[in-house]
Amino acid sequence: MKIHQFIAMICFLGLASVASADFEPWKDYEVSEGVTLVSTVKVDANMVDKYLEGISKTSAPANEIRKEPGHIEG
Repeated sequence: MKIHQFIAMICFLGLASVASADFEPWKDYEVSEGVTLVSTVKVDANMVDKYLEGISKTSAPANEIRKEPGHIEG
């Protein structure tokens, strides 16, 4: 049993060392003044289509109106 734990620990340490990479700040992306909003919604089983249909009738048109004057990007 201890051999399995030792092998698992060695594998874990090997993977952890690979995950630490050298990142340079501001190289991967550009700084922006924009704000991102992410929402999650819990939908009952087999009700995703109904939810998306409701969103397409209410929220989507409202967002299109907000895009015209530049209040939101997309």
